Amino acid sequence: MKINSSDEEIIIYLNNHYIDKVNFLDVDSIEDYMNDLMENLKKNYDLKINGYYNIDVYRNDIYGIIISMKKEDIEYYEYFNDQVDMQITIHNNVEFLYKINDFFFIKNYLSNNDFSLYKYNNELYIKLNKKVDYINLGNILEYCTEICYDIDKIIKANNLLFCNK
Repeated sequence: MKINSSDEEIIIYLNNHYIDKVNFLDVDSIEDYMNDLMENLKKNYDLKINGYYNIDVYRNDIYGIIISMKKEDIEYYEYFNDQVDMQITIHNNVEFLYKINDFFFIKNYLSNNDFSLYKYNNELYIKLNKKVDYINLGNILEYCTEICYDIDKIIKANNLLFCNK
């Protein structure tokens, strides 16, 4: 689990290992998991989480999920210090791009995999087109500086440099 936190948003990266028992088609399963995750974040990561949150869950079969939590300032509700309310939206089958600094550090881990390489604003991005084993995914994540779920502007810019199939 990786967490990026700012005043406006909390982003949580969870690979498939963390979510293997969650049924994303069952509302009760999702609610139970999110409640457990909120408690874990408050208790173990010293994050102050209370109030109303809009939560977007971006699900990818290769990596896992990215959770974007944005707190809403709602004046007409009074929340206690530990009370959390949330609106959850699940985005299934989302494609992720893995932002990298240097392709040559990572190319050996990609040689037998189906991937595409994009360039956007002088940054390099890898798109995994098929599942990779956990070892190769771990190596890719080691050299990855960011996992992007909002990829439309990058893909639509037609900056495909290479496709290995």
